Amino acid sequence: MSQPWQQPQQPPQPNPNNPYLQAPAQPSAPPQMPPAPPQGYPQQPMQPGFPQQQQPYPGGFPQQLPYPGGPQQPRSGSPVGAVFLGLLVSFVLAAIYAGIWFATYKDMDSDSAVRGLYFGHAVINGALTGLIVGMVAGRSNGAHVGAGIIAALGAFFGFANGYVCILFDQPNGDFILKHTPLLPAKAWWATGGEVSDHLLSVLGVLLAGGIAWGLAAAVGRRR
Repeated sequence: MSQPWQQPQQPPQPNPNNPYLQAPAQPSAPPQMPPAPPQGYPQQPMQPGFPQQQQPYPGGFPQQLPYPGGPQQPRSGSPVGAVFLGLLVSFVLAAIYAGIWFATYKDMDSDSAVRGLYFGHAVINGALTGLIVGMVAGRSNGAHVGAGIIAALGAFFGFANGYVCILFDQPNGDFILKHTPLLPAKAWWATGGEVSDHLLSVLGVLLAGGIAWGLAAAVGRRR
């Protein structure tokens, strides 16, 4: 008898999970090297296995070295100390002016000599007070204005103190001053005088204050 028809056998299919039959993996791309620094800059050697780190600056902040011709940092001043020194200088100058006026008032025959000594003290007081305050305070605008006020007060109180010393040298001077305590201020204002006398009195105070403020500001901006 003839054998029944048999279906032809198919060849076995390969197993897709077989690691030996998988295609070889593509080789990975080589690592890219960092771009080379431009010429003229020093190169630091690379250490294998460690990332390159920048050297820390001392204190945690980069140092900014000064270079010739560059802007300089302004110096910080002491406004409180400057005002105190200005007040001390103005007080000493006012006392010296009062002493000089008291020592020479008998030799002054006219009001022009008294006014000349008054204006001379105002200029000197304003100049020295403004110079001291400007050197110590630096760029402090408040201290500059304070120097002008201190010098103006020094010019006024220098005249008032000198007048008190002269008044005590007169007979019954203490009695007069006791009953009229504002007599030094009236003498400075030239009560009963002309308008020009009043203006000259005010001009001396303004001159001392203006010189002190201007000189303190000019010197302070250069510190």
